[in-house]
Amino acid sequence: MIRYMEKNGRIGYNPWSLRQTGVYQKTDLQTGHSTWVLLQPPQSFVARLRDHLGHRSTSQDDSHSFQRQMHGMFMSLALNNMGHFIEDLQSSIMKLNYKACFSTLETAKEHDFSVTFSDLQQVQHFKQRLRRTSGMLQSYASIIGSFGKHTREHRSPRSEHCERSVCLESDIFGSQIEVYSRRLDMALTYGKGTHKLLSKILQFRHDEVLVRTATTMEANLDVLKRISFINGEESRNLSQISKQGQKDSETVKSLTTIATMYLPASLVATLFSSSLIQFQYQTTAMNGKGHFVIAQEFWLYVLVTALLTLVTLGLVALLQKRWRQSECASTTV
Repeated sequence: MIRYMEKNGRIGYNPWSLRQTGVYQKTDLQTGHSTWVLLQPPQSFVARLRDHLGHRSTSQDDSHSFQRQMHGMFMSLALNNMGHFIEDLQSSIMKLNYKACFSTLETAKEHDFSVTFSDLQQVQHFKQRLRRTSGMLQSYASIIGSFGKHTREHRSPRSEHCERSVCLESDIFGSQIEVYSRRLDMALTYGKGTHKLLSKILQFRHDEVLVRTATTMEANLDVLKRISFINGEESRNLSQISKQGQKDSETVKSLTTIATMYLPASLVATLFSSSLIQFQYQTTAMNGKGHFVIAQEFWLYVLVTALLTLVTLGLVALLQKRWRQSECASTTV
């Protein structure tokens, strides 16, 4: 199974896709003929393979050389786009590294970089892709090393020139893999540092928000304490006013009781001191005896008193009705 990177043509998050091509080889040791089965090879590889098949020799030595050339083509396929893929990964990580290095430590200003948790997720994703690619390169290096060793150990005089070129090509592949591995290690180092720095920035900003929140809550608690103290003072004042009102109410009640006790006597004294009731002496009696006489206009007193009482009670009833209507309206609202 050969894994290689290829552009997927999508515009967006990840323009690269990991492709796989299955390779099966069966060789007849007596005749030297090989049977190859390729599963989902790329079109560029198919065109190159057809060109090689057109120049294929039928001799056994040339057949062995052709097999080695086929393996070289597979390794070329695996490493074809690896340099561009690693370059894109490095570019993506460097953008996040630039953001981490030049962002302010405090809360982001208007023209500052926006550092969010999604940046950490992206860095982590890039680190995983770098590790996966590094594992691929290590497997390629192992395969190329074994392939070069096998080619050197099974050289034949007739195909020495071809095998020399295959060995040279294997050495070139090995050098490419070494360069790619170094670039991956450097990108992974940048990724680790970027991830750590972004984490520190987010942690500091989170702590700063917590400090501001705690300060605001402390200030609010002080305000609530002052309000509670003021409410306590008002409650104590209201309690004193209520006690004083209760005392005044008892005093008014006592005065009202006294006034009520003296009301009949006052009414009687007022009537007898008025001209409505008069004392009339007997003309024949010499001892000063006489009796009380009600004036003829006494009915006016009774009538006017009754009318004024009715008017007073009517005004009181009207006022109470208006008060009840206003209370009902305020309760509905």
